[in-house]
Amino acid sequence: MKLEFLAGGSPDCPLVRLFAFNDEEVLRLKSLLESLSRGLINSVALHEQAEFEQMNACRLYLRAGKSDERLRQVAAGVFEYVLSKQAWDNMAGLVEPLCSPDARGYQWLGTGLGIRLLLSRDGKW
Repeated sequence: MKLEFLAGGSPDCPLVRLFAFNDEEVLRLKSLLESLSRGLINSVALHEQAEFEQMNACRLYLRAGKSDERLRQVAAGVFEYVLSKQAWDNMAGLVEPLCSPDARGYQWLGTGLGIRLLLSRDGKW
């Protein structure tokens, strides 16, 4: 799975994009999100996971918090997403449709003001 920050080029930017993944990789992402939602882990650095390949030196930290915060850039190429356990559980549910072998398309995992988070098999949306 590739991890990339896109600052511009679309009205949907800025966004962090997770793309070009196989079934095992998207299942691993879902498992990490479920671990955050259940409190089994408090944080994960996606870019350090074997399944993730950094594009343009993008680093993404996911953290469990007491409240939901938007995806934010904390340094050049470094992003942090802090959500409640319930919100991580909701995100795991959003990932689930892309876990089947015949799944196509994309899913917005984080939207709203600021930086968005996109999960896309082929990188398109």
